Amino acid sequence: QLTNVRIRYSGAFTGVSVYLTDADITMSGCTIELGGGSGVNLNGNSLPTITGCAFDNHAGAPIEAATLESTNGFSGNTASGNTGGDYIHFVGPYFLAPTLNGSGAFVFMSGLYVSTGQTLTLAAGVRFKFGPFTNLDVQGTLIANGTVANEVVFTSTADDATGGDSLSDGPTTGLPGDWSYIYLQSGSSASVLSRVRVKFAATSSNSSVYVYNANPTIIDSTIESGAGGGLYVYSGAQPIVQRCHIANHQLFAVHVDDFRALSGMRHNTASGNTGGDYTRVAASSVGGAATVFPHNYIGPVLVVSGGLISTGESLTLQAGVKVKVTSGTLSCYGSLNFAGT
Repeated sequence: QLTNVRIRYSGAFTGVSVYLTDADITMSGCTIELGGGSGVNLNGNSLPTITGCAFDNHAGAPIEAATLESTNGFSGNTASGNTGGDYIHFVGPYFLAPTLNGSGAFVFMSGLYVSTGQTLTLAAGVRFKFGPFTNLDVQGTLIANGTVANEVVFTSTADDATGGDSLSDGPTTGLPGDWSYIYLQSGSSASVLSRVRVKFAATSSNSSVYVYNANPTIIDSTIESGAGGGLYVYSGAQPIVQRCHIANHQLFAVHVDDFRALSGMRHNTASGNTGGDYTRVAASSVGGAATVFPHNYIGPVLVVSGGLISTGESLTLQAGVKVKVTSGTLSCYGSLNFAGT
């Protein structure tokens, strides 16, 4: 146990001031500074408790070789003036899945994966910052429990307004396309994203959030400022997306490739998207039976770029639904029902 200890000018042999190997020590109120390498190395399965400590002016990182689960005992720590950036350096890209709490920012310069069978839970106020060409790939379960006053945020490492100047290269402002996307894959249906904000993702050929062959829940959240599209739902996915706002993307707001995907979408809004503030359907087939209400899509009309209702399939458009077919045809070999009043 180290309490109110100051460590200075170390790191000559290992390149680290404090080197842990499978050690679950407690550090409280300590200052580790002016090291020739990094401040602390969490080697092996080290799970320390580090509270109220300062990591300043190292030639490397404040803390390195961390896993997400190794940070569960961290709170109230600060870092400044570290050449390697004032953030925790994680090993990866694969992580076990803990529960993360608290303020500050988690910085990822390589992809973050929640694998099949794993659960990652983010409490209100957790902020994830991603470097160029990185993404959050969820094949297991992601639970993000933001609040009105304290959202869970997924953003760019350049976004100094969120979690401070993590890379010590500021001042910088996040830009659309700074990082890639959140990818909710098959196996992620138990995921729930509530009161989250996704910023500065989606390169020009991508979307900020993808949902692939899964039925996760995204509610009361904001997806904004992407260089591509906002939300892209495909391959049979039928997510619950309610009371979300998609804003300021350079392409579309929402794209789905199956009319059935609209059933769980309710009361969402969009603004400032260059490609249009609407929901777009590009359906090669209905895939079964689908019913569409006005509250299932964004804007005054549902934009359809062609589609096919195959034999044995049905599409029912309820009263008030307005459809604009922008390209191709809407061909029907099954049942197309209009329930206007």
